[in-house]
Amino acid sequence: MYDAFLSYSHKDKHLAAAIRRAMRRLGTPRRRRSTLRIFRDDTDLAATPGLWPDIAAALDASAHLIVIASPAASRSAYVGDEITHFLAQEPRRPVYVVLADGTLVWDRDTGRFDPEVSDAALPALAEAFPVEPLVVDVREAGRATLADPVFRRNIARLVAPIRGKTVDELDDEDRLVQRRSLRLTRGAVAGLAVLLVAAVAAGLIAVSNAREAREQATRSTARYLAAQSRQLLRSDIDLGMLAAVQSSLLEDSVGSRQALLLALQQDPLVVGTARPDPDVRLDAVALSPSGRTVAASTGKRVRVWTAERSLREVKTRDIPDVRAIALPSDDEVVVAAASGSVTTWNLRTDQAQEWRPAEGVPFLDPSGELVAVADQDNVLTIWRRDHTRVATLPAMTEQPAVVTFSADRAGVAVVADRVLSTFRLPGGEPAREPVPLGSGYTSGVAVSPDLSRVVADIRSADGHLALTDLTTGAVVKLPRMGGTTITARFSRDGSKIVTGEEGGRVGLYEVTKTFGSSYRVTAVPGHVGFVTAVAVDAAGELAASVDQTGRLIVRDISIHDDMDNGPFAEAPRLRTGRGRVSSVGFDVTGTRLLSSDGAGTTRLHDLRDGTARSLTTAGLRLGVTEIIGSALTTGQAFFLRDNALVRQPVDGGTEERVGDVGPQAVVAASGDVAITGDPKGRTLLWRRGDNGWSSSDLAGDPAEVTSAAISSDGRFAAVGRSPDRVDVWELAGPTRIETVEGVERGIIGLNSPVVTFQPGTANLAIGRGDGTVLMWDAVARTRSEPLVVSDKSIEAIAVSPDGRFLATGLANTPDVTLYDLPSRQPIGTLQANLDTVTALGFAPDGGRLAAGDTSGRVAVFDTSVASWRDRLCRVAGRPFSDAEWAALIGAADRPAACRT
Repeated sequence: MYDAFLSYSHKDKHLAAAIRRAMRRLGTPRRRRSTLRIFRDDTDLAATPGLWPDIAAALDASAHLIVIASPAASRSAYVGDEITHFLAQEPRRPVYVVLADGTLVWDRDTGRFDPEVSDAALPALAEAFPVEPLVVDVREAGRATLADPVFRRNIARLVAPIRGKTVDELDDEDRLVQRRSLRLTRGAVAGLAVLLVAAVAAGLIAVSNAREAREQATRSTARYLAAQSRQLLRSDIDLGMLAAVQSSLLEDSVGSRQALLLALQQDPLVVGTARPDPDVRLDAVALSPSGRTVAASTGKRVRVWTAERSLREVKTRDIPDVRAIALPSDDEVVVAAASGSVTTWNLRTDQAQEWRPAEGVPFLDPSGELVAVADQDNVLTIWRRDHTRVATLPAMTEQPAVVTFSADRAGVAVVADRVLSTFRLPGGEPAREPVPLGSGYTSGVAVSPDLSRVVADIRSADGHLALTDLTTGAVVKLPRMGGTTITARFSRDGSKIVTGEEGGRVGLYEVTKTFGSSYRVTAVPGHVGFVTAVAVDAAGELAASVDQTGRLIVRDISIHDDMDNGPFAEAPRLRTGRGRVSSVGFDVTGTRLLSSDGAGTTRLHDLRDGTARSLTTAGLRLGVTEIIGSALTTGQAFFLRDNALVRQPVDGGTEERVGDVGPQAVVAASGDVAITGDPKGRTLLWRRGDNGWSSSDLAGDPAEVTSAAISSDGRFAAVGRSPDRVDVWELAGPTRIETVEGVERGIIGLNSPVVTFQPGTANLAIGRGDGTVLMWDAVARTRSEPLVVSDKSIEAIAVSPDGRFLATGLANTPDVTLYDLPSRQPIGTLQANLDTVTALGFAPDGGRLAAGDTSGRVAVFDTSVASWRDRLCRVAGRPFSDAEWAALIGAADRPAACRT
C-alpha cells in the first residue's frame, strides 16, 4: 500500500526525486526511516519486461496522486496514461498538482485549467476537479530542499492532507522533531568541543551561515511573493498588489519589479479598493456627484468612504434591509429599505431622519429627490422628498426590476418582465409604446438619463448587449465581456455604459453621441463572483462596483475616456507640434523638458505647472517625416532655426547663433560641446572657446546621420549612420576609436541605428534595426553580446542614470519596452497609447522618463520603484491582515507593506 503515487515526465525527474525525498523527511527524525511510502518508478519499480502492469498495480495501491505539471508533462503520453488510470478507479481519490514549470490558469467559467493560457495543463486532468484544485507552485523556490523556506512550505502543503493534519500541525510537529534531534547533536558536539579557538571559529561560521540563511530566506520569500502576486491579481486584486509591494521591499530584483509593473497594469483605472466585511455581500453602491464620496451596503449596514487618491472609510451606520442608496451630495446619504422606509442620513451631524411613503419595494432617484415604491400588486407610486405624491403608474405584469428617473426628473422608465415602459412626470402618462427587450437577466438593463436609450443583455447564440435608440428603434450590438450582465448603468450624458457580470468582470463601454457610429470597449477584472451593483458619478469620471464577496472597487474611467494616461503617465500627453518627435531631454532638476519635432518646433515644457513655450516661433517649418534635433544640457538649449544651430539659456539670457548646419540635422550636446549631423552625412563638432564657436568636420561616409550622442563629461561621442553603422569618437583629438556596424539578423530599421550614453558614464547603448541592443564601453573598448529586444527595429533608446533601466521604442509599437540592464531581463511595458515612440530620455534622478512619438506627442512616465510601491499602496488602501499573511507565508508577524 502506498500513501501517494508521484507522476512526472522524464525531464522533471530530478525535481520529482527532491519532492519525494523532502516529503519523506518532513516530520521524520534524523537517522530514522520515514513511514511515508511514496511510489516513484525510478526507485520503486524493478526492471521487468512489461512495466505497465506493475505501474497500474502501484496506482491501484496508492491513496493519493501527485502530478508534477510542466510543459513537458503536458506532452507526455505516460503521464497522461497514469492519470487516466488513477481517475478511473472507484472510489475517487485525491489528486494534487505541483507546478514545476510553465503556467496554470484556472478558468472559473469552465471549471478547468484554461488551455489557451496554460502551457502546463494536462489534458487528462481536464475533467478531474469539481472545484479549483490545490496547486503547489515550486517555480520560485531557491533550492529544492527543506532548507529553502518556500520549498519547505509547499512540501508541507502536500504532506499535510496525506497525513491527515493541517499545515500548521505538521509544521509544529516537524519543528519539535528537528529540535529534539538538534539538542542531541548539540550535546554530542559540546562533549567534543575542547578548544576555545575552535569553538569561536565555529561560532563565527555559524553566524555567517545564519546570516546567509536569513538572506536566502528573504530572497526566497520575495520571489515567492512575486509569483503569488501574479496569481492573486486575477482573483484578489488588492492582496496581489500588497504581495508585489512586500516582494519589492524584501528584494529589489527583476522579479519584484516585474510584479510591481504587472500589478500597476492589471487594472490601471483603479483608484482604490475596500473589503470591509470579507465574504459578506455588498448589494448596493452609490457615488456622489463630485465623485469624492462613495457609499455601499451589505443589506443591513451602510458604509461611507472618501474617494480622493484612495479609499478611506469615514462613516458606518446600521440600517436593516437596505435595497437602494443615493448620494445627493458629499454630506448626505439617502437609504431606502425593503420595508418601504426612506432614511436621510446627514454625514456632517451624523443625524438621520426616517419616513415611510408606502409599503413595498423602493427605488431611488440618484439625486435623492424622488422615490418609487412598488406594492404587492406591482403598482408603482412615486413620491417627492417632501412627502408629496408625484404619480401612480399602471400595474405591471411583474414586480419592476429596474426604475430609472430622467436627469430632469420629468420622466421615468420602468423595466418589468423584460418590457420597458416610459412615463411622463408628474402625472404618470405613458410617454411611448412599451418596448420588449427580449430574453436575458432581468436586472441587467440600464436606461440613459434622458430616457432615449436602453442597453440590455440579450440571451442569444452570439451573446451580446443590445443598445437601442428608443426614438428611432435603431439597435447596435455591443460585445459582452464573457458572462451574463447582472447590472448596468449609464453616465449622466449617456456616452458611457458600465456593466457588471457574473464572472467578476466590469465592462466599460464608450458610445459616440452620433448613435451607432462607433464604440470602444474595455473589460477589467478584479472582482470575485457576481458583480452585484455599479454606479457612475455625475461627470462620468468615476465608476464604483461591488460584488458578492464584499469587495468595493472605484475606477477612474476618465482615463479610459481619453486614454492619454497609462498607469505611469503623470499628466495628459504634451502636444509638442504636428510632426515626429525626434528628441526629448530633461534639465538637471527633472522638472523641465525640451522637445523637438519634424514640424520645426522646439518647446520647453515646465512639468510643475503644465506650461510650455516655443523656442522656434520664427523657425523653418519642415515636412512631417523630416528630422530636426535639439538638446538640453546644463541650463541651455541647443536647437535648429533657419538652417542654423542656436544656443539659448532656458532661464532667460541672450540667444546665441552657433553656426550654419543645414536643414534636418540631428543635434547632440554636452556643456560647451555640440555635434550636428545631416541627411547627407555631414557631421560637425562644435566647441565654444574664448573667441566664440568653432567647428571641425568629423570625417565619415555620406550616409545619413540618424542619431548622435555625447557622454556627460564631453569626452566621447557616437554618431549613428543609416543603415547600420555607428562611429565612436574621442573628442580630444578628435579621433575615431571604433566603428560598430552590421546587424545580427539582416533587418534594417527606418531610423536606426539610435545611440545614447548612460548619464555620467562612457557606457554607450546602440539600438539597431534588427531589434537588438549593443552596449559598448568607450573607456575599456569592450562590447556586450547583443540583447535581443524584439523582431522590430529600435527607433528610440535611453538608459537610466543608475544603469538599471533600459528603455526602447519599437517600430509600429505605441508603448515603451523596459529592461533590467544588468540581468538583461525584460521588466515589462509602459503603456501610454502613443503612436510609434521615436524619442526617449530619463530625468537625472531616473524617476521620470519622457517618450515622444510620430504624431508630435510626449508622455512623461513615472519610473521610480518607490513611487510604484506608493501608488499600489494608495490603491490597496490597507496593509496585510494577520490572517492574510499567515495564509500566504505562515509567519506570525505582519510585514511592512503599506502599513503607513
